[in-house]
Amino acid sequence: MSQRPSFYVADGDELIPTSFCRGPWNLEHQHGGPPTAALARALRLAMADDGWRLSRLSFDLLRPVPLAPMRFEVEERGKSRSTWRWRARLLVDDKPLIEAQALALRREPVDLPEVAALEERRRSSGSGGPLLTPPLAPELCRPFVLPIFREREGYHRAFEMRLERGVYGEGPTVTWMRAVIDLVGGEAIEPSERVLVIADSCNGLSPVADPRVITFINADLSANIVRDLSGEWIAVAAQTEVTTEGCGLATGHLYDRAGWIGVAAQTLIVRRASP
Repeated sequence: MSQRPSFYVADGDELIPTSFCRGPWNLEHQHGGPPTAALARALRLAMADDGWRLSRLSFDLLRPVPLAPMRFEVEERGKSRSTWRWRARLLVDDKPLIEAQALALRREPVDLPEVAALEERRRSSGSGGPLLTPPLAPELCRPFVLPIFREREGYHRAFEMRLERGVYGEGPTVTWMRAVIDLVGGEAIEPSERVLVIADSCNGLSPVADPRVITFINADLSANIVRDLSGEWIAVAAQTEVTTEGCGLATGHLYDRAGWIGVAAQTLIVRRASP
């Protein structure tokens, strides 16, 4: 049986990017989703304990990540009864390109009948939560391909996508995404990495300007995930705001078929595009 395509191929302690990692801004650079997901994988492997779940991940994108072999450094920062803190770095040619801070929470069952009853009332009334109504199921939405990409091969080809609401290029959208390739060849993509490989797409899903005229590259990514992903599909309710001071913010509320799972945010560098 042939191996499924993947964003990366493992070579010892390094990960080698494939063409699916290519981003929209520079043909030699990776989209932010795959390398941040690769850092989440490195953290998961270092923790090696299913009794904890990565709940907050913050990434400083120090420099663009080229299509080149990557390695990772992971360091434990401290642990209490309920929290476990980590630091990680992604390096190319021994130069740190992404630095990550992670917070894991210990899993502990809590009986919350009042919260469950309130959530049921919200569902039945179609109100409450980040969206006034939850996203329609992906099979009820129209197929979609990100037009921001210029090349045939790249990050956008790694997903099945469905546009649930909004008009691309005119502000907020809700888009379902499902990775159809693995993160690392020969490994099934884990739920946390499945979320991270999509979380960095908020700005690309909700542009308010033509990217051929105005670029809006993110300098960081923060993701807060409140529960484990259920299934493969993730809906991103994305919104972008930009200012005349060259700054911007893209946010995305994240959903699976069962409901809301978390939020992502990106600080944007807004510039006129080079000719």
